[in-house]
Order: sequence, then C-alpha cells, then structure tokens
Amino acid sequence: MVRLICVIAGCLLAMSCGGEQTAEKKGPTKVQVAAPMDETRRFEMAGREKVEVVPDQLFGKSFLPGGNVASYEKGGKRWQQFVIKAKSPADTAILLGQFKDAMQQPKFVAHMGGYYGTDGARSYFVFPKGNWLAGVAGLPLEESDTIGRQMALLLN
Repeated sequence: MVRLICVIAGCLLAMSCGGEQTAEKKGPTKVQVAAPMDETRRFEMAGREKVEVVPDQLFGKSFLPGGNVASYEKGGKRWQQFVIKAKSPADTAILLGQFKDAMQQPKFVAHMGGYYGTDGARSYFVFPKGNWLAGVAGLPLEESDTIGRQMALLLN
C-alpha cells in the first residue's frame, strides 16, 4: 500500500514539475482588416437614408473592425444593415463567432449559417458570405431573414 502511494505521489510530482507551462490566457482574437472602403453598392436603395463608413469598432463593439452601416426607414420601421469585409472566410468565421458570443440567447439560422439574437435591447441577425460578415440590426427575425437574403445577393 505504501509503495502504491509512493508511486502515485511520484507520478503527480513528475507531472507537476515536468513538461511545459500552459499558455497564458489570451483575450479574443482581433481580426485585422484593411481600412474599410465605401460599399454603398452593397445595400438596397429602397428606404435607405444614408451609408456610413465606420473606421473601427462597428456598433461600438471592441471585437469588430470597421465596415459600412446603412440606415433605413420604411413603413414606419427603422433599422440598420451592415457589412464588414474580412481578409478571408476564416477571419469572417472568427468575427461571426465573436458576434455570436456577444449575443444573449443566439439562435442559429441554418439556411444562412448565421445567428439571430440580442445585445442589450437591440436585435441582430448576422451571417457570413465568403469574406463578408453582414447583418441586420433592429428588426425581428422574419424581417431580418428576408433582408439578409437580399443582402447576400449583393455580396458577390
């Protein structure tokens, strides 16, 4: 019995002393993108009030780089649509994951490969399209989905 305890203690000591230290915990990966260009052509004209080029931290979110935000008003409803052009689909996937993690109770929208949820009092529908991360802010899922499908056509 003593021998077994010594063997176990020796193994535990060897495991704790030997080997490499684990990596330090890092914060979220910040995806680097080139300065955003005016992408007005990526947004439907009907109901569009303006398009803004945001240099960094779209919607004030520290994990998002810059992009374009279009403001809309139609039928008494107000919302925004946005696009961010990443360097690769892998970077787009990172941004999508970080956006999903910022949402409360994100719902996966399979046919778009994106998520719908809220961040504070505001709703977001965000989806990938190649190098693009796109989305709709401020509308219910059904309306966001319809607008998102239309947006996807303009991101080729």
